[in-house]
Amino acid sequence: MGGLIDDEMLGAFAVVGPVDTIAGALRNRCEGVVDRVLPIFMAASQECINAALQDFRR
Repeated sequence: MGGLIDDEMLGAFAVVGPVDTIAGALRNRCEGVVDRVLPIFMAASQECINAALQDFRR
C-alpha cells in the first residue's frame, strides 16, 4: 500500500521533513487556519524534539 502513495500525495495530507524544519513548515501551512496541531516525531532524538517544540512556541 505504501508504494501507492508518493511524496506529493503524502505532502497533501501531512507536513513531512527534517525535524529542524517542521515548526516553520507547520506554521506556514496552518497559521490562520487552525489553532492546534499534534506533531508526531517518529525517529527523532529527544534533543531534536525539544528544539522543534521550542520553535513551535516562538
